[in-house]
Amino acid sequence: MIESKRPEPVRAFNLGDRVRIKHYARGPAKVVELRGALGPGGEEVYRVRVGRRPYASHIELMESQLELVSPAGAARASARPKTEGATPAREAQPKIREDA
Repeated sequence: MIESKRPEPVRAFNLGDRVRIKHYARGPAKVVELRGALGPGGEEVYRVRVGRRPYASHIELMESQLELVSPAGAARASARPKTEGATPAREAQPKIREDA
């Protein structure tokens, strides 16, 4: 039997990526599920979370309807700006047990 290997699909977005929905006025959304090549002509479909908890909505969009805002993990790194001359965290003092 001949084994045929299908090439892995090249995905533009990964789980956790922040994306902007084209022609949508609100803020960025977050990719929460990779649905696969379910769109017309095998286009990738993604489930994204729009809004914030407790009233977040999930919608499915094709790759052509999304633009990358920031990759997964980049938002956390840029959220904490490094300050010069910051003091290091204080080390915990060992507890001295006094038995009397």
